[in-house]
Amino acid sequence: ATDVDRIATPTTQVPLPSQVGRRRILIVDDNEDAATMMALLLGKWGHGIHIAHNGLEALTAGASFLPDIVL
Repeated sequence: ATDVDRIATPTTQVPLPSQVGRRRILIVDDNEDAATMMALLLGKWGHGIHIAHNGLEALTAGASFLPDIVL
């Protein structure tokens, strides 16, 4: 195989967001627009989303929402 063939053929496949599985995601951002856009995107992929806009909200939400991932 030539160098071009090796470059064009991926050796690993990255799973699509829909193949990863549903996760509970806590988004913490004081920028409401950024948090909302991220929530919309991740929600379309089937994840459960909760938004917090400051540290205190994040701690309170984390205790009750029990997120798998915090962004």
